Amino acid sequence: MANSDFEKNWREKIRKTVTNMKKSVDDLFPEENSDDLIYWSKSLMSSLKEKFNPDEIMDIMCSAACHYPEDKLMELHELYENTNDLKLVHKTFESNFKREIKEYKNLTDDQVEMIIEKGWGSAGVLDGNIITATKIPKEFQKYFEACSREEKNYFYCHCPRVRKMLLKDESIDVEYCYCGAGFYKDIWEKITGKDVDVKILKSIMSGDEVCSIEIKILEI
Repeated sequence: MANSDFEKNWREKIRKTVTNMKKSVDDLFPEENSDDLIYWSKSLMSSLKEKFNPDEIMDIMCSAACHYPEDKLMELHELYENTNDLKLVHKTFESNFKREIKEYKNLTDDQVEMIIEKGWGSAGVLDGNIITATKIPKEFQKYFEACSREEKNYFYCHCPRVRKMLLKDESIDVEYCYCGAGFYKDIWEKITGKDVDVKILKSIMSGDEVCSIEIKILEI
């Protein structure tokens, strides 16, 4: 996977962010061609913690996030621009999520309602200008069929780079999960056009059962 387009793009996003911080990347990346992504990623996090403060690490990892389809976010952005109603936009996003996740994950109506009741999914739970989003299991059906904690963690985790470590009851520095938090940061920055802060509340990398992210929309 080290030579895959996804991996190359992921590393390049980190490289670009570090360069934009006016920092050198010459000794940042461990063994650039290593095929052991888990070892490579752990080594990367060690290097980042040696050279950057926590806020800088958060920014670096957020920059490597995968992104929600932009065309769908622009529809929500237009709704927010026209109404300035965050509750309406959030409710619309939640409705879109319910419809899409049912088809994408082949879920029943009861399973979709269970997800919403738990506050899981991209839309999360809105309280004022703060959204708390809890990830749903990546492999939904297999997650609930899993017998061991290691299997449940593996089927829960969304990261294609390091999730295999969970089968061995291993973990990585929780700062790595700001890559996942960046997914939500990007969503709400594009919807609102405002700066957004994110904070990891829970992570299976820290022994929690779920991964939860606080998304704070600034200057509402």
